Amino acid sequence: MPVLCVAPEEVLSVTKTTREEFLGNISQALTRHQVRAPKPDPVEGPVYHRLADLSPEALADHFHSQAPIRHFSSRSIQAGDLAEALQDLLSRDDAEKVVICDDAVSRVLHLAEAVTAAGRTPLVYRPDGYDHQGLVDALADADVGITVPTYGLADVGAVVEMASREIPKSFSLLPRVHVSLLPLSRLYSSMSILAEELEKVYARDGLTSGMNQISGPSSTGDIESYMVTGAHGPVEEHIFIIMDL
Repeated sequence: MPVLCVAPEEVLSVTKTTREEFLGNISQALTRHQVRAPKPDPVEGPVYHRLADLSPEALADHFHSQAPIRHFSSRSIQAGDLAEALQDLLSRDDAEKVVICDDAVSRVLHLAEAVTAAGRTPLVYRPDGYDHQGLVDALADADVGITVPTYGLADVGAVVEMASREIPKSFSLLPRVHVSLLPLSRLYSSMSILAEELEKVYARDGLTSGMNQISGPSSTGDIESYMVTGAHGPVEEHIFIIMDL
């Protein structure tokens, strides 16, 4: 069997060459003709244009179509109907401990009042002067965590949460049930379109410590091919698209 050997000094020089030069050297050593495949243009590719011509309302409808596939529930509501929308979810016996954030959109939605109207007293997180371990313990013990996602992706039915002081990552990871309140204005057709916005955000504000893309509760079929939902993190995901925000 032919073996391609490279001297140590040649190994060091590889790191100084381009990808094309590196592959070209291998092709030449193997006496093979190097075929250069055309590079796809992501701007003109089908993924980039996926759902790009849909109206915001149509994007919301497509988002909802992904719910049964990805095992989450979703519906469109008006901001004024939030308390009623949360009523059925929070009136369950297993949804007594509710944690929420105090971000700007939550205040506009009067989220604390909506949770109270649903018969629950929310634990409100505020970033100033909080105890980190105390917050983690409270979230781990919570039945429901409610957050406002940074963005939404219609094509795959996912919400995107950028880590911040106002909405820590643990809010969507530790409670048993996660509820997302997604403003329609934050819903994008696909990650390709959102990437353009993220490039501007990163240039202005810098990178965050993390980004969670949530498309329903985790699931696994590793054990005897039985599908288990909620293997890690929340066992339920509920998403409300706020149509007038």
